[in-house]
Amino acid sequence: DFTVNEGAILADYKRQQNGTQSIAIKALIIIGGILTSLFIVALMFLMGIYKSTPTLIFIGIISLISAIILTRKTNEIFLATFLITLFGVGYATLALGLLQTEIGHTIIIGLLLSISSGTLFVVDNYVLTFINCLIITGLCIILLSTLNLAFLTPIFSSLIGILMTITLLNEAKIITFSKHLSRIYTPLATGLILSFCISLFPFSTYSFTADFDHSIFLSQFAYCTKSVLLLGLVLYLQSFVLKILQIKDFKQRILLYSIALIVFIPTSMEPSIIGSLIIIILCFLTNHRMGIVIGIASFLYFIATFYYNMEVSLLEKSILLFVSGLLFLGFYLITSKKLSEK
Repeated sequence: DFTVNEGAILADYKRQQNGTQSIAIKALIIIGGILTSLFIVALMFLMGIYKSTPTLIFIGIISLISAIILTRKTNEIFLATFLITLFGVGYATLALGLLQTEIGHTIIIGLLLSISSGTLFVVDNYVLTFINCLIITGLCIILLSTLNLAFLTPIFSSLIGILMTITLLNEAKIITFSKHLSRIYTPLATGLILSFCISLFPFSTYSFTADFDHSIFLSQFAYCTKSVLLLGLVLYLQSFVLKILQIKDFKQRILLYSIALIVFIPTSMEPSIIGSLIIIILCFLTNHRMGIVIGIASFLYFIATFYYNMEVSLLEKSILLFVSGLLFLGFYLITSKKLSEK
């Protein structure tokens, strides 16, 4: 006989409703939680609690455990700010307490990474999943710097882009793999998009690579590797666009790939532009509205930065923008024609 667990269905439906609040509400919850956490930590400093290392570690552990337990017990939206505050205070006080011990910074970062990664496996709260995703990215960048491997950060940024692409293009497989993954997929995908976007910002100018402690050669090699990986990724995504537009003619495909190369190769010294285009194309393919907004905003910023930092005359800058605009218009006309034929 066919039986239905009505209570479980209603509970799961309610959970989904609580997890589909508007972007504005989620943003306000995150900002409110972070600001409250900073206020409480600052208050602890004024009270002199920071002088006691065991107290900081104890408060941190208790706060983190409480936040995780309460998050698993309830998913009510009005408790989200309180849970974020509790988690933020716990994370900050634990980190400050560990930094005051004789434990090496590498081990401390490893412990914090383990906490954030473990939280992803046991908590399905939207905001906490999103925040932990950003924390993991930030800690990985700090870890590279601590290990004197900061020159590898551009390659790490590319790896985030590849992971983001794999995650968004395999949404159906991921959400059907397990119930937990289906619940954290949306904040995880959004977190990866924003993490990738943030990882592009420190490297928005080519001259920045020479500021690393390692040799300029290693920095430039990592930077060029990032450009090649991102260029390959955007061409890979272009193949999906051509498939959707049903462009099967070999000459047309070669022409469109050539146009893409002509447009993107001059921006190899500014791979952040390619990275933002990857976000836009990928989010259009997967209908990720928040990602489209992030991609367009970052694309405009990186284009402006690239234009401003170019060491050429104003006339040469204008010609470059004019030619790029013509190429984009050509691509638009070809795709519009194919869509109208369909």
